[in-house]
Amino acid sequence: MTGFFAPGDTVRYRSYFGGTLMSVTPVRVVRHDDGGLLTWTAGDTPLWRRRDAAGRALRDVPRGEWPAALSEDVWFGHGVLVLMGAAGLAAGRLGAR
Repeated sequence: MTGFFAPGDTVRYRSYFGGTLMSVTPVRVVRHDDGGLLTWTAGDTPLWRRRDAAGRALRDVPRGEWPAALSEDVWFGHGVLVLMGAAGLAAGRLGAR
């Protein structure tokens, strides 16, 4: 693999469900090498996700009623450290900030 992100870079993680963009979260690169990409998302990080007009998470909304657009939100809870294996990175869910 070539074209690694550098530690400290901020990249956007895009989450999809059934081909629909569900959220975009900026994550900080901790490590990126042939083994994969290790990222950190701090608590209260601003992000964009789909929520209905009442603010409900999509797991609580019938799929036919999902909103068309993403809205501003924040990462809830504590921070999270995520390791994405090299094979999973091929899905194209990351982009430079």
